[in-house]
Amino acid sequence: MIREKRQINAIKKALRGRDLLLFTLGINSGLRISDILALKVGDVRGKDFVAITEGKTKKSKRFFFNAAIKKAVADLIPAEANDDDWLFPSRKGSKAITRVRAYGILNEAIERAGLS
Repeated sequence: MIREKRQINAIKKALRGRDLLLFTLGINSGLRISDILALKVGDVRGKDFVAITEGKTKKSKRFFFNAAIKKAVADLIPAEANDDDWLFPSRKGSKAITRVRAYGILNEAIERAGLS
């Protein structure tokens, strides 16, 4: 499991754009991956929190964004992205990436960072 700041920084260096935003949201928000992948650009751009109904528990919750998430959102979402676009679009763009693809992205970054 990745817990040390050194490991987290190594993984961040191995990621870019959408994938870096995925990792940053994952480690800083407390959201489940299925809830992260369901987000659209308008859910996070210019916001201090995201209000969701958790997919697994069906509970409504607010997840507040820390400075790292706010910076990642501001830096990594393209200016031309529409509010109704998926935050983590697949190559086709009409759908969000799957949990399997998100897992693959993170595992590939861990390998590129030289971690196991």
